[in-house]
Amino acid sequence: PTMFPYNGNILVDNAGAIIQVPCPGDEVIAEVKQEEVVPPHKRRKKTPPPAPEKVEETVAEVAPPKKESILKLDRKKIVKGQVIEIKNLYFEADTSSIGEGSNDVLEELFEFLAENEDIRVEIGGHTNIKPPHKYCDELSKNRAKSVAYYLAKRGIAANRLTYKGYGKRKPKSKTFSEEAHKLNQRVEIKILSFDT
Repeated sequence: PTMFPYNGNILVDNAGAIIQVPCPGDEVIAEVKQEEVVPPHKRRKKTPPPAPEKVEETVAEVAPPKKESILKLDRKKIVKGQVIEIKNLYFEADTSSIGEGSNDVLEELFEFLAENEDIRVEIGGHTNIKPPHKYCDELSKNRAKSVAYYLAKRGIAANRLTYKGYGKRKPKSKTFSEEAHKLNQRVEIKILSFDT
């Protein structure tokens, strides 16, 4: 005899179904009917679902979509002396540091020159017409030089690249509007020679 009921653990082998018996004052949580309980030795083993049939898949390799050309350089259409503006080429204000957003056009120019090893080009820088000549000449030359150095670092032979600063001597527009400044501030490539 003990003064307190024993609350321990009991290990029972080969027991039947466990049926919940409500104690006085407890609500019935789940009522299990005796006939629904099947002893373990009479339970059917679940058969695993059939494995799905193996279907051979053919994966077609799809090339990534090619970026739209910015410069539209076509060897068949270029001529000696032709001047092509490098669009989407940006510089930080009043510097020769190539700005963000210029990678695509520079990469396109590099690829064109790498594929056509006989082409020699001049890279020419131009500024707007506001500042004095000395300032414009220096800035335009340094911007053209930055593009030439970029291409040379990527592997284009230095003897295929020349650069020149034209300053404000060849403006596209002679007005002082913001639009005119954007037109005049540019870098161009000139086709100096290529094998025909």
